[in-house]
Amino acid sequence: MLSPNVTFGLNNVDLLHFAQTEKGHITFKNIAVVTEQYAKERDAAEKEFFDAVNAVGSVDSNSKEALDAAFSARDKALEFINVQTDEFLTASQTLEQLQSDFNSLKEIIKGDADLNGVVEVNDALLCLQHAVGKTVLEGNAFIAADIYGRGIITVDDALTILQAAVGKINI
Repeated sequence: MLSPNVTFGLNNVDLLHFAQTEKGHITFKNIAVVTEQYAKERDAAEKEFFDAVNAVGSVDSNSKEALDAAFSARDKALEFINVQTDEFLTASQTLEQLQSDFNSLKEIIKGDADLNGVVEVNDALLCLQHAVGKTVLEGNAFIAADIYGRGIITVDDALTILQAAVGKINI
C-alpha cells in the first residue's frame, strides 16, 4: 500500500497499457518500463529496507531508533513502483511484528514478574527463585523482573521488587 504523501515523478517511468481480448473479455495490463538508474535506486532502497529490518534484531527497550529507521526505509522504498515482492512483504510483516513486540514491552510493569498487572510479594519470590536457579523467567516476565536492565536477574532485583511490593519504594 502506498503512503498517501508519496509523489511519483514519472520522468523515469513510462507506463504502457495493453488491452487483450479473449472470448469476449477485455483485460487491461499495465507494464512499467523504468530507466536503469531508476531500477538501481529502487533496488538500493529495497536493500536498505531489508538491512534496516535485520538491524533491529531482537526487540528490547532500546529498539525504538532501529524500528523508526526501518519504517523510514520502508517508506522510502515504497516511493518506487514494483517493490512489493514476496520478500518485501515478508520483511514488512516482520517489521510490523517487531513493532508489536516493542509496544508490548511498554506495557510491562517493572517488578511484575508474574505479569498479572500488580507488583506483589509473589513477584519478588519468583525473581529470587530465578536468581538461585530454581525457576526460569523468560520473555516479558524476565524483562519485568530485571529491574536494573542488566540482562540478568539477581537477588538485588528480588529485594527491590519486595520493597516495592510492600510500599517502601516505587520502581
